[in-house]
Amino acid sequence: MGTSLGPSRAIVVGIDASQAAVNAALWAVDEAVSRDIPLRLVAVVESGDTGLAERALRSAVTAVEATHRPVKIDVDLAHGRPVGVLRELSCSADMLCLGTIGVGQATGRHLGSTAEAVAASARCPVAIIGSPPRHPQWVLAELDETVASSEVLDRAVAEAVLRNLPLRVIAASEAVIRARLERILDPYQARHPELDIQAVRGTTAEFLGRDAGSVALVVMSRLRNGGMAGPGCPVLICPASRAL
Repeated sequence: MGTSLGPSRAIVVGIDASQAAVNAALWAVDEAVSRDIPLRLVAVVESGDTGLAERALRSAVTAVEATHRPVKIDVDLAHGRPVGVLRELSCSADMLCLGTIGVGQATGRHLGSTAEAVAASARCPVAIIGSPPRHPQWVLAELDETVASSEVLDRAVAEAVLRNLPLRVIAASEAVIRARLERILDPYQARHPELDIQAVRGTTAEFLGRDAGSVALVVMSRLRNGGMAGPGCPVLICPASRAL
């Protein structure tokens, strides 16, 4: 197992002994292939034996290799506090991908707050992946009036194009954003005439409540109520950049 954690452009996936971590690695394959950069699988051990972490990494590598996608896989075993290690990696990563329960220790104890803590402080987008959606039909973007909204829309468009899915956009607030939402979307539609982009009414919770299994990904600026946007729904959290 490699142990070098120097800066390098990659899609970084936090690996522990959970199926959610394997799901995150599999989800991240398309991200790495589309950018032609490595998929970097990282297990973090705070203390104790590294055996479980090494087995988790091997399982994730096996799952990714079974996809037969042309992706370069880097493997790292790091020592330290998971949130701190992943936050450091976010400074050079294109994206961090985590399972819903975060990155556990070699002891098998899972850190349920890891994903939330990393998403709140990372310097790059953070994807939090649970179970794959049953019938993925949409990418959903939630815009608010924070400085991250432009990044949210840029990322949501890129994800919809990558996954060849329609994009639905919801305004989180009732005021300024919703009033000018369609005007905000016009230049994106002009740049991507092949993409079905539509503004929709209601809230993210209402959209997901109708059928969370149809949403391939929710792109937003922060987690709602300290948790996922929906039951097991993949979420991409964007860091602040510039306002719409």
